[in-house]
Amino acid sequence: MGATLVIVIGSVVVAVVGAIFFVRYATLRAQKRKEVEVQGKVRTLLDKGQFQQAALALVNLGRLKEAMEILKKHGDFRGAARIALRTHDYKLAAELFERGEDFEGAGNALLRIPDFRRAAVMFSRAKDHDKAAKLFVQIGDLWAAADEMVAMGQLKEAALIHRQLGNDLMAEKLMGQYYKSQGDMILAAQSFSNAGEHMLAGECYQSANRFVEAARAFQKAHRPELAAVCFEKAQYYSEAAAMFEEAGEHARAAKIYQLIKDPSGEIKALVGMGDFLTAGHLAYKLGRKDEAEEILKLATPADRGYARCCLLLGRILEETGRKDEALKYYGLFVEKAEPTERNKNVFAFFASMFEKEKVYDLALKALRKMDLHGLLDAQGKTALSRLQAKMEQLFTSSEMPAISPEELVVPPRLLKRYDIVRKLGEGGTSIVYLVNDKLLKRNVVLKILSNPTLPTHVAQEYFIREAQIVASLVHPNILTVFDAGQAGGRLYMVMEYLDGKPLDAIIEERKALPLKEVVNMALQLGEALAYAHEKNIIHRDIKPGNVMVMKDGLVKLMDFGMAKALDIHTDKSLYICGTPDYMSPEQEAGEDLAPSSDIYSLGLTLLEAILGGLPSARGAVAAREKRLKALEKAVIPEGVKEVLRKCLELEPTKRPQSARMVVRALAKAAEEAQN
Repeated sequence: MGATLVIVIGSVVVAVVGAIFFVRYATLRAQKRKEVEVQGKVRTLLDKGQFQQAALALVNLGRLKEAMEILKKHGDFRGAARIALRTHDYKLAAELFERGEDFEGAGNALLRIPDFRRAAVMFSRAKDHDKAAKLFVQIGDLWAAADEMVAMGQLKEAALIHRQLGNDLMAEKLMGQYYKSQGDMILAAQSFSNAGEHMLAGECYQSANRFVEAARAFQKAHRPELAAVCFEKAQYYSEAAAMFEEAGEHARAAKIYQLIKDPSGEIKALVGMGDFLTAGHLAYKLGRKDEAEEILKLATPADRGYARCCLLLGRILEETGRKDEALKYYGLFVEKAEPTERNKNVFAFFASMFEKEKVYDLALKALRKMDLHGLLDAQGKTALSRLQAKMEQLFTSSEMPAISPEELVVPPRLLKRYDIVRKLGEGGTSIVYLVNDKLLKRNVVLKILSNPTLPTHVAQEYFIREAQIVASLVHPNILTVFDAGQAGGRLYMVMEYLDGKPLDAIIEERKALPLKEVVNMALQLGEALAYAHEKNIIHRDIKPGNVMVMKDGLVKLMDFGMAKALDIHTDKSLYICGTPDYMSPEQEAGEDLAPSSDIYSLGLTLLEAILGGLPSARGAVAAREKRLKALEKAVIPEGVKEVLRKCLELEPTKRPQSARMVVRALAKAAEEAQN
């Protein structure tokens, strides 16, 4: 019986074990089948782009890590973070919430680590400044807590914390903001002043109509233009005028000095704004002839009222017994001014004076200009005929000096070959005509040294130098010289006639030019300038007025009258040549120049074409600051801006050393922006 029992028990055990094994096997097969089904479903969902449903299926299967990876891969960081929370991986959850820009969720996850500082930062980013402030207080970071209070508008409470921390300046600034928010501008201004925030203090005083205090605050903030306005409103006119001068607003300063009858201040302000005529005239009226002379001699042909400056300067020189020097300035007046009904008697007087002084060329110039405008009477016409005959006699006699810098008429010898078509213009040293070459049957330009504003020997040197330099430069983008020499005692030059428009006239007419057009011109101009530099020639007067644009788009660089050959003229010039608005700082200072000076002027020329004009200021450095600000505001590619910034570097060695490099970089930047 015992053996039978053992057999029965054994059979039962085997049956139970078999049953357990079978159930286990069936369960595993069912799970495997389900996994395969889910895996297939996941693949199908992913193929359809339904990644969130795919992740949910994996979560239901307990495969959280795989679900998290799918969500991360598809950019659902918030969903991934919620799965990380289920795995109690709070650090990972916080990182994922932050990546998903759920800063509130990141903060709550960090609290469970706990990491209170990072949690506070997250709450701050979530704009929950109250919770962030409390956490910062809890960890003892009172400064950060105060910042959160400021963000909530609790300025007074934040100021108290900073006061406790010993940050009195910050506390005063916050109290200033608090008082300003409450509309108490006087207390706000006082707090801002205590904090050293003088600009904010000035604005608050100004809002409260406390203009004197506002002006003092703006002075401390180094904003003279704002201080000037407030002083003017407070009727503190002397202080207002001084501030306007400091701000460079000389015209407004001059008006105030005139109002308060301060002629010395008015003269100074007028000189500061470049109105040498009005300043000189005022000094002359006050009997300060030496000062008037000094002021009037600052004027250049480019300045407003230059002709009248010469007239008044001539009168002062004549009154002080310097007749010969006076004649020179009277001559400049005749050259630069145009006769009208109002001033025809002045021209007639000078014609008579010049004839008496045997300065026949200027007498003839005055009469011819009057005749051109129909202002000569019968007596004047007789004088004109007499002088013309006298000049013809001088041209053929030995009395004619070797060089007559004041001679303004075309010598008869040249008239045998060239017919004058019209006068093209006059500069500081020469007069230019369009003439027809009767021998070669073509129009050319005739340039004659005229009444120079520079000393005679300097003007002659520059004129000859231009002819020699341009003749040595054979380039498709540089004006060609056909002939040069001396006739009738005057230097002359014959050049190709360019049927186009100067770039300055194009800018005046069209304002800002398209970038593509500027780049096309720049490439040609850069090649011409690079070629000149390779020949050791510095132009020294690059500006839109010296760039001719032909009808077919061809660009020609002109006027090498100020150019300098480095291998010949290595000494520093006694005269600062060039056009002030386009000079480099070193050129304005009269220093030795390198090709980098032309690069600076090239940058300004291109900038003017792009902007449609250039802001002005007295002095190259001050003008540069204004122009850089205008460049930053311009709606042009950043790469183009960077090229122009490099051209306008104050330090010559920091500028690009090749004009070709500049224009190619400009073209590349423009092309990249377009692409």
